[in-house]
Amino acid sequence: MQQLFELPRDPSRENAVAVDAPTDTTYRMLIEQAQAGVCVVRKGIFLWVNAKLADMMGCTVEEMLSGMHVACAVLAEDLQTIEERSRLRIMGVPEPPFDVRCVRKDGSQFEARACNQRILFNGASADLVTLTDITEVKEAVRTSEWRARMLAQSEQLCGSGSAEIDLSNGRVTLSAGMYHLLGDTPRQRSMSRRAVLGKWLLPDERQYVAAIWSSAVPGEPF
Repeated sequence: MQQLFELPRDPSRENAVAVDAPTDTTYRMLIEQAQAGVCVVRKGIFLWVNAKLADMMGCTVEEMLSGMHVACAVLAEDLQTIEERSRLRIMGVPEPPFDVRCVRKDGSQFEARACNQRILFNGASADLVTLTDITEVKEAVRTSEWRARMLAQSEQLCGSGSAEIDLSNGRVTLSAGMYHLLGDTPRQRSMSRRAVLGKWLLPDERQYVAAIWSSAVPGEPF
């Protein structure tokens, strides 16, 4: 029975503990149930795809295996990046996961994180690609960055500052505006409550501020 796909010989795996190998049917079942898009690509052509990837692309498995090229599934601006990474991978250069913008059959787009692995498929080299939809994560990052910019601009215009407190561990992250008010150099890392109270508050004010701090409600300014 032929295995669905296999990795090139890796000497570091020769001493691995032997376990019962799944059957070809089990391999297929596991990959078909994976909540990530998986495909095998050679020279830009899809040779094998799982149902999840076809669903992500708005296609059927049959459509994607009818000679469909990667160029039909990726935004044109990202093709050069993919081709360059493929070239480096063939040369044996280690490749970390990367982000790519994909295009569905209906023309809509989504953002994905791609992980590539060089494999042997039906006796010849090919790329095993795993795609995870990260559109919501990317949107959340963009929203967070926008809010940070708006906060910075507001503090600059108003001459104000703010601090974000993690109530689970008492760590405090001061905004650039707050550092400016305190006459200190902005830093990225958070600080402990004791450090904040001890560094910038007068001794007779610390207990009062600590009491207010202790009654803080998650998500509410105080």
